[in-house]
Amino acid sequence: VDVDGTTKTVWTTADSVGEAVDELGLRGDVQLSASRSSSLDRGVLRVSTQKSVHVSVDGQLIDAVSSGDTVRDALIDVGLVLGEDDEVSVPLDATAVDGLVVVVTRAQSTGETTTEAMPYETQQVEDADLAKGTTKVVTPGKAGVRTTTYDVVTRAGVVVSRTAVASVVTSEPV
Repeated sequence: VDVDGTTKTVWTTADSVGEAVDELGLRGDVQLSASRSSSLDRGVLRVSTQKSVHVSVDGQLIDAVSSGDTVRDALIDVGLVLGEDDEVSVPLDATAVDGLVVVVTRAQSTGETTTEAMPYETQQVEDADLAKGTTKVVTPGKAGVRTTTYDVVTRAGVVVSRTAVASVVTSEPV
């Protein structure tokens, strides 16, 4: 028998899974790897009992009861949907235990657009009509503009990644 991740050998005279579970004193809402009416065999019977689960997410503390085997199962029982970049304080495949506390840090993804100046190039051309060392501006330069859009991911208000997704020259330098 494997009860909440702990395996032990049990001798019983029970004929069915339900009788064996009753002999073990496992009452209430338990999840079983086989139907209660199934005949017992020499395989491992997996039993998951109800556990209290405490989840801190979005500024709230959710107290719930779950009979899930893993942290992932417990979060599903609570009704919590994790985002792709969310972080969980306990590995999702860890065994769920009574009194389990899980802290979920939500990640937010936002778009951010910035503009930056693009410098112009200065060209110097020799002119025999000007005195040596004298310069004359023929065409004044003008900086260009580049617009870049970023995908910014934050967790708990801290930027954890900033990825450029598009960059366009909106005004060429002259």
